Amino acid sequence: MSVKGRIQVTSFEIANYMLREKRELSAPEVAEAMRTLHPDRRADINEIYTCIKRFTTSHNAVCRVNTECRPRKFKLEFIDSYYFRGLSKRTERILGPGQSNIPQIGKLSEKQREKNLLEWAYLTRKLMDSIIKTRTT
Repeated sequence: MSVKGRIQVTSFEIANYMLREKRELSAPEVAEAMRTLHPDRRADINEIYTCIKRFTTSHNAVCRVNTECRPRKFKLEFIDSYYFRGLSKRTERILGPGQSNIPQIGKLSEKQREKNLLEWAYLTRKLMDSIIKTRTT
């Protein structure tokens, strides 16, 4: 099959790899890793660089950029599954359960959601109390 006919590596696969590595990676490093992990897919450096740049500007991701070196290095620390809008579920079926490093939205139970909300409420109240305390003293 020709290079043009192959399917491109998805942003989900790129994000999954970057989250698994937990270190700064350049686009050529990610492209080389994608070529070894997915030899049947097209892994163009420019397309991967564009995908990673979208991670840096997204509100659903935390991606740090090291501009002090060339080529630029990126560290993906978190990405929300909402960024992929359904692609993550399809890719997880392909990868297999538990192979994804991307947290899924809506998988928390009601008790866990309530517990998380109570923790946030406690932290917010504590912060507001400390701000008021410093203002009055």
